[in-house]
Amino acid sequence: AVKVITLEHSGKGTAADRFEREAEILEKLKHPNIVRYLGVGKSKGTRYFAMEFFDGITLDRYLEQGDGFLPWKEVVEIGIQICSALNYAHGFRVVHRDLKPANLMLAKGTNQLKLADFGIAKDQDATALTATGRTLGTAAYMAPEQISGTPEISHKTDLYSLGCVFYQMLTGRAPFEGTTPLQLMRCHLQEPAPRPSEKIFEIPKALDDLVVQLMSKAPNDRPWDAEAVEVILTDLKQRAERGDSIRMVWPDPTQGTMTAMRESMGTLSSGGGKSKHKRKRKRRRPLAIIEGHWTETLGLLAALCLLFAFAAYMLWPPSADYLYRHAKAAMAGDSLVDWKRADEEYISPLVTRFPGLHKKEISLWHDRIALEDARLRALNIDRGLRNLKNRVEQRYKETYAQATDESKAGRDLVAAQLWRDLAASIKDDRESRGWYLLCEDYADTLDRTVAQRRVSFVESLDRAEALQRSGKVAEANDLRHGLIKRYSNHHDLDDLVKRAQVGLSGTQTDKPQPTDAKKPANSTDSTDAPSGRKPD
Repeated sequence: AVKVITLEHSGKGTAADRFEREAEILEKLKHPNIVRYLGVGKSKGTRYFAMEFFDGITLDRYLEQGDGFLPWKEVVEIGIQICSALNYAHGFRVVHRDLKPANLMLAKGTNQLKLADFGIAKDQDATALTATGRTLGTAAYMAPEQISGTPEISHKTDLYSLGCVFYQMLTGRAPFEGTTPLQLMRCHLQEPAPRPSEKIFEIPKALDDLVVQLMSKAPNDRPWDAEAVEVILTDLKQRAERGDSIRMVWPDPTQGTMTAMRESMGTLSSGGGKSKHKRKRKRRRPLAIIEGHWTETLGLLAALCLLFAFAAYMLWPPSADYLYRHAKAAMAGDSLVDWKRADEEYISPLVTRFPGLHKKEISLWHDRIALEDARLRALNIDRGLRNLKNRVEQRYKETYAQATDESKAGRDLVAAQLWRDLAASIKDDRESRGWYLLCEDYADTLDRTVAQRRVSFVESLDRAEALQRSGKVAEANDLRHGLIKRYSNHHDLDDLVKRAQVGLSGTQTDKPQPTDAKKPANSTDSTDAPSGRKPD
């Protein structure tokens, strides 16, 4: 697939410079969910990019060919692939800046996704804000900082656009609508992010909340990175595949009450309004008319009472027992997403409104959440994640490399001390609580490994000595040889290896020593080796 730069922009200038610079950047992006860059060249004065040809259709065409929107499970599948591509690109400090359905391609029949148009489309759109047919598609997904210029554009700019894409996949419409680019930009800057659940109800609450968080006006209020979004989506996917219960957003229970109220209000109003369906009027006695109005009025009052009762129930602060029971039920599971939701909805209100209550258990819950969060983050760092959040993550990465080298060299106790040194240096930093617990856990695990290995070695040595005492010297020595060969590179067992070697040399001294005196062939002596005994 070949993309060209127009002749008026092919000479020296901003467009040409960016074209060349993007070529150098895109050459690094080799990811299964990013259209592969092959090279750059010039033909008869026209510059071009050469990329892999991908047999598929764009996401916007895919939506148009269907119902206009997708089931939430399919949105999760596609979203995981988008996040994987974005996270990889962000690791190279490449911000797409033009994430939209038209730049996302799906393979025919498989739904494999490819992210396209890095760097080139963004310049075209930037220079065509007033062009018909170009602005709306881009302005519909632009982050506030991309419009205003402050703060600087970062990887979180792509996350805002990702939220807009998710919203469109779920509802069939962009989050904001307008007839001009300026109207759309004003909405992105000023209007609160709409919830997908306002238009659809068959959606997990976690996904509904995620879309709104992605479209936060302030970049700091959005998820940290695309990897964090991918974690939430992957958890939803796995839970759905296992058949686990997933908390969904359902219709507002007051909807039926409000409908009844509107109907009652319409019935009580004068007959000036025209009805869509004509009804045959029956002549009624005046008393019947009065009774009918009383009945309708009572119905309205009953509806109002139900509405106020429901509102009171929803607004009434939950009790400590209610918050604790729901928090405990959520924390009994094994999902980090559920734990974080429980912290937000139950644990934090419990701590705020009832300080000191269940303090010890809540502290354990917070530690569990922090530890698992750090463990998941560490796993991605160990796999080569480049986009590190802070100095603590950088120090973790360095310590992990050093501790791994020490363990490979047989110095597990040294590796454990490295983890404890890091833990001690961040112990008093509340923001690094999870990393502190993770380092302590790594050190404890290494200590347990060393202790278990030592117990196993001692038991085997005791068995070797028992074999020797029973006269099975060869078997005893075979066991010692095996222990020395297996554990000689573990420096924490140096004393036990030496003990095994001493045992071997001890059996050698038990052999009969040669003498100068010649004995008759048929003579025997108590110092002679037993007949038939193999040399040790």
